[in-house]
Amino acid sequence: MRRGGAVYEHNSIYQFKNDVPENGHRIDHCESNGDAGGWMINMAIKPTAPALSADLATNIIDSYLKPHWERFESERKKAEQEGRASDADAWMQLRDWQPILANSLRDAAGLSRE
Repeated sequence: MRRGGAVYEHNSIYQFKNDVPENGHRIDHCESNGDAGGWMINMAIKPTAPALSADLATNIIDSYLKPHWERFESERKKAEQEGRASDADAWMQLRDWQPILANSLRDAAGLSRE
């Protein structure tokens, strides 16, 4: 049944000819393996290697994100002590982004989240 192109692990629809001119339109020819109820989850090709090296991710986290978290927390506390609630909220939002960014880098590098 396979005639070329990519075959996916959980395939329900297989495109064997792409961009074929017919009646003034360009179409794809597809086959079904019997489960033509729609596209299945996990059909996309999965990456085999992390998108980012673990060393680079760790370097960015340790050199940039952690120091910024500490600075933003310090500024938040200072603003809070001085009664500047809106400034404290702004510093808190910046501070709270640092772990989100760090975990995104960890995900891209295949590292465990913290």
